[in-house]
Amino acid sequence: MTLGHRFRFGFKVLHAITLCFILGCGLLLVALAIFRFVSGRVPVRQMNYSELIQEIDKGNVSRASIDTSKDSSDVTGILRHPENSFSVPLEETQIEDLRNHLSRAGTQTSIAEKVGPGSIKAYGLIGEIVLFLIAFFLVVGWQLNRALKELRMLRAQENK
Repeated sequence: MTLGHRFRFGFKVLHAITLCFILGCGLLLVALAIFRFVSGRVPVRQMNYSELIQEIDKGNVSRASIDTSKDSSDVTGILRHPENSFSVPLEETQIEDLRNHLSRAGTQTSIAEKVGPGSIKAYGLIGEIVLFLIAFFLVVGWQLNRALKELRMLRAQENK
């Protein structure tokens, strides 16, 4: 095997290893996202609706996120003093009033629909992860197959 052939083969193997490393890091990030999705949220301070309204009126709520679904709704966020996460279950009739209070207080607010188990969005997330895994293994196999073909070709040239 000549030096040029060895260099070319080494470069192809290095390329395959680099690609596997990059895809492996992506796979690790996907696994982390799955873990966070499955494990749920960190325990937070439970409050009732009237306590939350009092905290908003005092200007003690720095961030709030209203999460709705067809089964239940709640608001989660962060208090300024003492800095702490909170969670408050909501009734459908309280959502608009809460939005008005948060808006008047100038609180950073987001509204999102919950992705619960068994929902279409949850199945979509799982489908994306499965497609990523399939693509990962196809690309790794393709790169290794190319490297093996190159090695066979170089050995065949060497034997001539």
